[in-house]
Amino acid sequence: MRVQGPITLSDSEPEPDVVLARGEIGQYDHRHPTPKDVGVLMEVGDSTVLDDRRYKGILYAREKVPEFWLINIPARKVEVCTKPRAGKYQKKVEYTEKQTVPLFLDGVKIADIPVSELMAKS
Repeated sequence: MRVQGPITLSDSEPEPDVVLARGEIGQYDHRHPTPKDVGVLMEVGDSTVLDDRRYKGILYAREKVPEFWLINIPARKVEVCTKPRAGKYQKKVEYTEKQTVPLFLDGVKIADIPVSELMAKS
């Protein structure tokens, strides 16, 4: 798990809020993860929700990041986008604060995360 660390895309190096990357942490001592290394990428949106959805969502889909979560703080929900194709995510599922989000890595469910646990505490 990498927190606010860069990933290498074809023309930029954004710093997502959370990246679950494959492999040992040491393999990223001399390089950043690429989309092929990423299992799940998460952005936390408060005042940046629209930009995260529009620009980063398109950017990550174009680069074929397999799963993009937008933790939408104002709406108190998590938007899970999968199946990147032609610069767009083909599938989007929204989870509300009373639900849990299944966390899959390479097709294997490893956890259920309560949406309420992902929301900022006031």
